[in-house]
Amino acid sequence: MKGKVTQAPKLLLTPGTRRPVSPAIVSLFAETRAALAQARRTGRATAAQVRAAIDELDDRYAQLELVEIDDVLVRQAGELTDSHGLRGYDAVHLAAARLILDADLVLVAGDRALLAAAESLGLAVAAID
Repeated sequence: MKGKVTQAPKLLLTPGTRRPVSPAIVSLFAETRAALAQARRTGRATAAQVRAAIDELDDRYAQLELVEIDDVLVRQAGELTDSHGLRGYDAVHLAAARLILDADLVLVAGDRALLAAAESLGLAVAAID
């Protein structure tokens, strides 16, 4: 069958590490679970493959240190919408990235305005084409 999953997808976090992450990861968790459920429903993955992927996702998610959306972050995001012309959710991601203060942080996005704003604030960026 075209597009059939042959193994559980590998996630990008190195096992045993805890990295602070933005709200994007929280939504990514839900989106990944939805995609896995759809893969199972449509026959692109077996129940065992989906269970293995969910187990790995759960393991990796447990290693993350989440950035909570609080009043400070929301207000900073609001300022970023004005100063950089960002959409609301992009501004929340950027505000969260600024709070992390990790030298290894790389903001990965497909939105050019978000990438430009992050670069202008001194963050390392990587574009998804």
